[in-house]
Amino acid sequence: MLAERRTEPASARLPPHHPDSGELTDQLTALWRSLPRREDVDADTDFFACGGNCMLAAVAMQELQNMSGVSPSLTEVFERPTPRELAAGVRDTERREEAAAG
Repeated sequence: MLAERRTEPASARLPPHHPDSGELTDQLTALWRSLPRREDVDADTDFFACGGNCMLAAVAMQELQNMSGVSPSLTEVFERPTPRELAAGVRDTERREEAAAG
């Protein structure tokens, strides 16, 4: 059913990723709106409270990887269920990876 409703990946409808955490929060907020098809979502809306489920969480994590280049685990959306929290987690991961690389 999901495949029938969506003709393109959510990342294709979102602006390209920029390193600014606020922009990633905005992209994730747009993703939170698009997956369960809700307009009443903001940066502090819990993914599961707005209609998300474990299947959509898997899609969200794939889209997050496409947007940010970070390969998040599925548990990330459960641990950080709002766009603002998840964006902060992505930034933390990016900083740790950059520090480890160089």
